[in-house]
Amino acid sequence: MNETATMQTIESTRNLGALEQLILIALFFLLCLTAYFLYHIGNRHVEENKRLSFNLTHLNLFFLYCSGFYASGEC
Repeated sequence: MNETATMQTIESTRNLGALEQLILIALFFLLCLTAYFLYHIGNRHVEENKRLSFNLTHLNLFFLYCSGFYASGEC
């Protein structure tokens, strides 16, 4: 594949329609829910002192990182 075709492919993936954006948002939401439930299911079977800890500060940092990544145009 030559460079022009590669650039056209990249540009076509950046210009997603509304339906594609909605699907991507739904998939991201489902991924977050899956991670959340796996986190809680996994912590049930681990000793109290070895459990994963995740608090609101971690969540805020994660969303700030993701929003900065999205705003920079990297995705």
